[in-house]
Amino acid sequence: MNPVAKRVVTGLTVAALVISAILFTPVKAFLPVCVVLAVLAIAEYGKLLRIKTKSIGWLLFGAVFIAAAFMVLPWIAIHFDDGHIRGNLMLLYVLACVKFSDTGGFAFGLTSAKLMKGGNHKLCPTISPGKSWEGLLGSFVFSIGVSFAFLPWTGLKPLTALLVGVIAAIVGTMGDLIESKFKRWVGVKDSSAWKITNGMGGFLDMFDSILIAPAVIFALLLLGGCHSERYQLENPGKDEVIRVEPGDFINFELVENGTTGYMWEAKSDDEDVEVQLVHRGGEAKNGFCGAPGKCEVTIKVLRGFNGPAQVEFKYRRCWEKTEPARKFTLSLFKTIFPR
Repeated sequence: MNPVAKRVVTGLTVAALVISAILFTPVKAFLPVCVVLAVLAIAEYGKLLRIKTKSIGWLLFGAVFIAAAFMVLPWIAIHFDDGHIRGNLMLLYVLACVKFSDTGGFAFGLTSAKLMKGGNHKLCPTISPGKSWEGLLGSFVFSIGVSFAFLPWTGLKPLTALLVGVIAAIVGTMGDLIESKFKRWVGVKDSSAWKITNGMGGFLDMFDSILIAPAVIFALLLLGGCHSERYQLENPGKDEVIRVEPGDFINFELVENGTTGYMWEAKSDDEDVEVQLVHRGGEAKNGFCGAPGKCEVTIKVLRGFNGPAQVEFKYRRCWEKTEPARKFTLSLFKTIFPR
């Protein structure tokens, strides 16, 4: 198999595994996973560094830099966690923007080198001969495209999504160049110390573009209004007025008794306010009804929210047309002073 085909096959396989892992891994598990990856990357860095120098200072600098870069990833997931899947999606969003930027750069660079007479225009030939201005254009196209594709889940403003795509391409490319400069300094072609990533080099080769980009994108997300505020109602079940911003979440639990047919239902009068109800427990024991259960409520405020909105909750049997046994309303207003 030629090198390009090998890289494509390996890349698609790794991408499928990574996407599945990010979406289905509990948010709390990202920290130990990233610690393991950081240790492997630092070990590879240390092994390569010994080829050139045994300086403790360079070893400590690289170790701290790599560790900090990997620790940003679980921080993103934890910060945006809503108890369901938002934290996973936001981490996937950041990584997808950066890694698809890599893919776009590779595809455009390879294609332009074959189609253009005399080859394409080199970006930094002394550091990375394979990098080209045409490849950088491809990085912009792919990362911006991915950023906009995630809009339904990120809740970002279009301008912020555009900036995230641009930064993913620029800063991701900077990470590539920094790692390429390091490899040229120590005199190796790729960083793979153990040859376990078929066709894609080593750990540093796979993660070079995310050494800087996720931290910069994370900062931009916070500045651009992608909030992570989660309100935990202290006394759910009563009428209440709450001021929110697009991207906010409201979480609480309600007691219900599904074994007798009584369950909570909710309805929002604004399409930019989504309500999720998860009914748990309440199974009849020994043939008797009345076992208590709970209803987990998550209210998501989407990016188009301008307010006001009302979310009405009713506690009743779904087949009965009479007045509900209990009801209350949450009134949502857009905050006057943005956070």
